[in-house]
Amino acid sequence: MNVKQAVLVGVAAALIVWPAGLWAQGTFPLKYVEAGPDDQLITSGMRITGGMAIPRPSSVRVPKVARPRVAPVAPGEPTAPGSPSSPSPVPPRPPTMAFATPSGGVLQLKTAPAGLSDKARSYLLSFGDRHFFAIVDPASPPKLYLGAAGSGDLSTAAPINGTVHEGACVFSSVVLPPTEGKGGAAIKLRLMTFNEGQLLAMCPAGYFSGEVVLGGRTYRVALVDANGNGLVSDVSGLSGDGKEWRGQDRLAIDLNQDGRFSWTPQAPEIQWLCKTLRVRDVYYSVQVAPDASSIRLDEVKPRMGTLDLGGADVSLVLVSEMGVHALHGGGGKWALPEGEYLGRSLSLWKSDGAGQKWTLGDLSACGPLRRFTVRAGDTAAIKVGPPLALKAEAKSGGADQVILSVWIEGCGGEQYSVGLSKAGAERMPAPKVKVLDDGGKTLAEGNSEYG
Repeated sequence: MNVKQAVLVGVAAALIVWPAGLWAQGTFPLKYVEAGPDDQLITSGMRITGGMAIPRPSSVRVPKVARPRVAPVAPGEPTAPGSPSSPSPVPPRPPTMAFATPSGGVLQLKTAPAGLSDKARSYLLSFGDRHFFAIVDPASPPKLYLGAAGSGDLSTAAPINGTVHEGACVFSSVVLPPTEGKGGAAIKLRLMTFNEGQLLAMCPAGYFSGEVVLGGRTYRVALVDANGNGLVSDVSGLSGDGKEWRGQDRLAIDLNQDGRFSWTPQAPEIQWLCKTLRVRDVYYSVQVAPDASSIRLDEVKPRMGTLDLGGADVSLVLVSEMGVHALHGGGGKWALPEGEYLGRSLSLWKSDGAGQKWTLGDLSACGPLRRFTVRAGDTAAIKVGPPLALKAEAKSGGADQVILSVWIEGCGGEQYSVGLSKAGAERMPAPKVKVLDDGGKTLAEGNSEYG
């Protein structure tokens, strides 16, 4: 091939229009990664359970019985074990402790390890229909005892030593067997206590991570077993008679490609694992291998409708079976896949003459955006934002006390905090309050308090 032919071949290749799917789909490998205790990704899968103090063992009282007459024992002479004059003591044991399971059942912790301190606490860990008892003793070093809840006996459980970090007992990762018949991996957890042991937090010890190529860009992704069943493929969505949101596993994607996974209302990189993933206004179906060895993403084109908020300057986070949608700008008007949506975060913003952005945070769980439906080819028109009105409500707080609540109300009935936030700065101080009578006389004044 001469130079001219080579050039022609190169030009012809450059003119080929590759199908979009070749750039927007594929199967990508994943591998398990251990995470640090402060990794924001694993704390997004945190589960918390309350603990119960373990009663101190007490000796069982021996019933009185008639004692036969026996010859006196000489001073210093040992009494024969089991003789009528020295009844055998009954070993002390803590009373049975009952725990209610999420499904309405009751499990009992009957026997605890010996030698626990009086600060030890017991907890019930539930993963679907599987349950485990845990006991944490904060004595130095802290010890964790863990075992299946079926027998209610932790007397022979081997201790797992931990460390104390900022007042919390932190333990190295523990491994529970995979859920039978699910085909998943072993469940790896990191446990820690806080609030003086009253609460036990369980976090995934790691996640499955890899890189995907979408639209010619490379993104790092990760999958988290947030419901603790050894799988990372449980899809979130609306379920039950009331169609309530059921959050399952987590999917993270490094949208800004800074090497970290983070969550902000403008770019929620840590999301629920849903049917689809939205990246740069392109939607991809999500399929995860049962053993978490790979993830497959295929571009899809859902039927679309429109959400119109009447031009309000709004930042909004929505969830649906089609994924997590972070919306801002756009004049308050966006194209969305058809389906039912739940509001998760709402704020109003406006820029002043100097270009500084000011924000009002929502207090009413997104008001009229708490739940709504988008239909294909149709517009869901929902009014929020201006005009705004300052509202107040006074309630008696007892003798010589009045509790005054103040908020800003939008045109959709949604409520916003009276405290403004400025981009890149701390929240503004709480506003001052002055109460006047009908004649303008000051009855009381002072500072309001957030919360």
